[in-house]
Amino acid sequence: MSKELAITLTIVIIVVLLAIFVTSFVLYRRTPAPKGCENLEPSEEVCGSCKKAGCPIRWGIEKSDEDGKEEKE
Repeated sequence: MSKELAITLTIVIIVVLLAIFVTSFVLYRRTPAPKGCENLEPSEEVCGSCKKAGCPIRWGIEKSDEDGKEEKE
């Protein structure tokens, strides 16, 4: 394989991967939320029984609770 062909092939692969990324990102952002999940907000009522340690929603609740406790002290 010649050097020019290898460089061209590399550039084409990178462009295709970038196009796939941009297309999937745009489609992801345009996809509406499932019915009934449009306005979900984290709350102790909903997340209190959740045992997922790595849940970003639960982490946000705990962080906001800590911020509130620091301000009160």
